[in-house]
Amino acid sequence: MSFMRSSISAPVLLAFGMLIGCGGEAPAPTTPSAPAAEPEPASTEEAPSAAAAAEPEPTGIPTQCSGKGSVCVPPAKWVQKLCADVHADVALFMFQSDMPWQHMYLTRETDAVNASGGASVGGKLAFDEEVLVLVHRGGDSGGIQVGSASGSYDALRWNGSCVSLDGEEVTNTVPPKPKYSRIEWRWLGDDVQEALRQNDEINKTYIARKAECKGVTMGEVSKKCEVLDDKLIEVVVKSVRGGSKIPEPKAKP
Repeated sequence: MSFMRSSISAPVLLAFGMLIGCGGEAPAPTTPSAPAAEPEPASTEEAPSAAAAAEPEPTGIPTQCSGKGSVCVPPAKWVQKLCADVHADVALFMFQSDMPWQHMYLTRETDAVNASGGASVGGKLAFDEEVLVLVHRGGDSGGIQVGSASGSYDALRWNGSCVSLDGEEVTNTVPPKPKYSRIEWRWLGDDVQEALRQNDEINKTYIARKAECKGVTMGEVSKKCEVLDDKLIEVVVKSVRGGSKIPEPKAKP
């Protein structure tokens, strides 16, 4: 993700001799035969605004909108760090009902792809799945239009992974029963699990699941264990959507 100068200094010759003495083959020095290249012409791309360049990075998880766009998003530098990995704890914190982020919903089933190059959780996003907008790239108002006229998005799923979506793949119209991506309880830190278990329904489901599954998190389990595992995630999402408070996770970007 050079060329050697024609005049070789004593330290370089010494290193060269040591390589040969150890049996390695050192590359022969190369002298440039062409004159130095002319400076590249100045870029015609618009430089970032002074305000964006001076935007301070948050010390924790952002809780306020960044910039002056029409969509409320976190600071761009922080989003890059977030999407470099999968952060289930952070996702639950950001999906809390009192957070300002824009919720959107899938208009179709689509592949889960993180086009920014960071970590991702494979598979597909379901029709009506709920996501949070992290980045909005507006549609081009003139010239050749590539993709949707409503632009494109990077978004956060309930499982803590980032995905890239075209504008036509999401809507801000809330469906009757919004779906959510699969959350693994074991992905959550002890501090977040403890906070969630303050909710009676979550705690009862957790205890029942633990007794039935006997601590097994992978491999063959009973059908009842699978049901209780799904039930635990269901009540976690229900609790967060309903206004339960989660402290800022210790593990964060």
